[in-house]
Amino acid sequence: IRSNYDRAFGWLTRLRRRVSRTLAPIARILAKPWVGTGVTILAASILLGFADPDFGFTGASVRLVLAMILAVVTINIGLSLVVMKVARQAFDVAAVLKPMPAALAIVGVSVLVSRLAGISPGFLFGIVLGIAYARELKLRDEARLGVLGVGLTIGAGLIAWLGYGFATAAMSGQGFFNNLLIEALAAITLEALGTLVVALLPIEFLDGRTIFRWSKIAWLGLYAVTTLVFLFVVVPLRDNW
Repeated sequence: IRSNYDRAFGWLTRLRRRVSRTLAPIARILAKPWVGTGVTILAASILLGFADPDFGFTGASVRLVLAMILAVVTINIGLSLVVMKVARQAFDVAAVLKPMPAALAIVGVSVLVSRLAGISPGFLFGIVLGIAYARELKLRDEARLGVLGVGLTIGAGLIAWLGYGFATAAMSGQGFFNNLLIEALAAITLEALGTLVVALLPIEFLDGRTIFRWSKIAWLGLYAVTTLVFLFVVVPLRDNW
């Protein structure tokens, strides 16, 4: 999606042109990078909130949306900034973050599947921003950056999972902000590890395809680690080896 976004969703450009003719002032505002980024993150966070069957017009749901925003920002901006810095230092290529509103469809599907299948905790896909490089990278360099992104995402998911355990034991039920922290750590865990199971598939438009083309052994090792971590941390199969 990130590397082929314009080719896959070029029809959105034509749609945007039609909308811009009738809603020109709004379109100009949304065209600003940070406005588009903010709207995309907010929309993704609200969609992800619907993975909770009790989601609605309540104070708890507002807190859940805030937790989702923190998780989406962590995964899409925090981790991406590290990858972009490495790309600039190692490969001398500039990069910018690019909102991908069409990825909200995948976010919605992940929530719908979770609700229809009764998966709890939900199976959440949270990538709605992409890294746009100033020039085309060699396959090896692009794959290495992909591996770095995967490693950072796994690390963020595991750290959040450990933090969730400590925070739940120490602060559960002790006020709005304590519960917000607990829910944000849970959201980061679910989004990070759930996203990788999809993003690493070796099919067109996904990062897994680049890594698979570069090294099938590296891809197999990454997917094995990702799947095992996902099964042991996210999937509710307690005491079931």
